Amino acid sequence: KQNLCAVGDDDQSIYAFRGASVQNILNFKQDFPEAEVVTLKQNYRSTKKIIEAANNIIINNVTRAKKSMVTDNPEGEEISLNQAYDEKEEAEFVSQEICHLLQNGHKASEIAVFYRTNAQSRAVEEIFCEYGLPYEIYGGHKFYDRKEIKDILSYLKLLINSQDNEAFLRVINTPTRGIGKTSLEGLAKYASATGLALLPALAKATSVKASWVSKANHSKFAKFLNMISQLRESARTANMLLSGQSLGASLGERKGAIAHLLKEVAEKSEYLSRLQAEETTEAQSRLENIEELYRVAYEFTERALTQEDKLSLNDFLDRASLSSQSDMGEKSDRQASSKIEGSISLMTLHLAKGLEFDSVFLVGMEEGLLPHSRSIYQKEALEEERRLCYVGVTRAKRKLFLSYASSRRSYGSQSPQYGEPSRFLDEIGFRNLF
Repeated sequence: KQNLCAVGDDDQSIYAFRGASVQNILNFKQDFPEAEVVTLKQNYRSTKKIIEAANNIIINNVTRAKKSMVTDNPEGEEISLNQAYDEKEEAEFVSQEICHLLQNGHKASEIAVFYRTNAQSRAVEEIFCEYGLPYEIYGGHKFYDRKEIKDILSYLKLLINSQDNEAFLRVINTPTRGIGKTSLEGLAKYASATGLALLPALAKATSVKASWVSKANHSKFAKFLNMISQLRESARTANMLLSGQSLGASLGERKGAIAHLLKEVAEKSEYLSRLQAEETTEAQSRLENIEELYRVAYEFTERALTQEDKLSLNDFLDRASLSSQSDMGEKSDRQASSKIEGSISLMTLHLAKGLEFDSVFLVGMEEGLLPHSRSIYQKEALEEERRLCYVGVTRAKRKLFLSYASSRRSYGSQSPQYGEPSRFLDEIGFRNLF
């Protein structure tokens, strides 16, 4: 029977990393020669200005069916373009504009912020907390609630406090070390009998070769304890740098003390190497979040050292704890009205497909972010990045804000890294940015 129907938009094919292929829709007529193709060009969502911008972007793709969207909707407002100095200033811009929208009667639930990578949410989240803006991470977790962030910070907690049983239980088998449930139950009984916390109990049991510790587990325990011992020494060094007790240390060494320690934790625990070995998009996202945590640590230390001469690792953990509770209201004069109903949606561009909002902010429109650095030199990958941008732009119904930063902090660099505006901005019609 001739009863096959397929519906799709090649311009919104953005899941190649999951095995999807734009050729499935482009080759449909070839695969089924008798099929009738009906092109749906009418857009009922967006203003003419937004549709024009979307068409200007996607027309640059070669591998696509030739078509242009049209709409009978009003002309609408001009698309806003913001140039920020760095990611913090960009987040400030977004927050201020959202406050204006809310004051003018817009609903928080009709506002969204899109970004290319999960790690980009952190800067926006922190400024939103300062402004008292309610938000939710659509389809994901807030920065400090992400597994990899909790894991690395749990290592740091254990290095500072060997009595922290909760942190110990989170890291003892993260990444997996072949230490099973039975072994941990044996450790718990031993700790209870000796009156020790779990880490000291493990050290004692391994040292005296307790009867419940098998030969295989003894080797695993010893390797873990050796790693923790090395990292605790590094933590002491970091605390000396932060407190100013390390004679001859440069300001740069002090600023990078926490970030360097976090990187050492991620490396010596094999957390990084395990993620790198996965070679998946999810693993890459987790790696980017860990890199962002390094930047958080560097920025915290840099800012704090300008205010006081002595710091500690505990100060950083306290700050991270406050951030995770969305309790960073340091600048009360900025606080948005407590009468705000609903939440602003923050999400990656991949999760935005199929959604719509009155007002959309698309941040990080820079070469290396959008398009992503992994896609710039491959034709097919670059065209997918363009489709991703197209999807983001066409989520907006009334107002579209585009933003890029001239510089972004990169871990390991004493100064910000300067980048270029995304080529997609030029395609939309914003000339002379380069």
